[in-house]
Amino acid sequence: MDPIDNTDLFGFEEITLGGLEDEFGPSFFFLLRNFDLNSDVLKLAHLDILRERVVPFVNRSPGFAEIYGMTDRSGSRQLNYQVGAKRLAAVQRQMLALGAPQAKITHAFAKSIGEDFFEDRHDREKGDLFFTDGVRKSELRVVVVALTPAPIGVPTRNFRRGSAADTVSFCRRHVQRP
Repeated sequence: MDPIDNTDLFGFEEITLGGLEDEFGPSFFFLLRNFDLNSDVLKLAHLDILRERVVPFVNRSPGFAEIYGMTDRSGSRQLNYQVGAKRLAAVQRQMLALGAPQAKITHAFAKSIGEDFFEDRHDREKGDLFFTDGVRKSELRVVVVALTPAPIGVPTRNFRRGSAADTVSFCRRHVQRP
């Protein structure tokens, strides 16, 4: 698959390293982005990638979807968890409507991250105004969809490419803050 990078969607295929990974095939990373403020309405590009790539991947064995709802840092932490959860639920509903098995999209690796990932980025990248609290940025209003083989019911592959590795690693271990 050729990389995708447009206004509402970013995605790429993570090539296997050989050996056991070749048995299950590549993984994919997608950002469904540019949601309107406090909205969970999916854009046409989001619907297309869910129908053409995401649901067919999870419908095969051992396909598995990690799904994480995120927001910019313009609202309160609690509001942002709620908005992230609404976006996550909208993606899950659409995937179910397209025939995805519920067990592969509703699990511990499908959760709202709210603003926490971008707050973490701000804390790690001191002085980067892009991730500042209170700033509205539609490109930070995203749902992350990471597709990995999961022969034992949990993701078994770590992403190696920069932004995907950083994002998925943070989301997998994330626990909501009070």
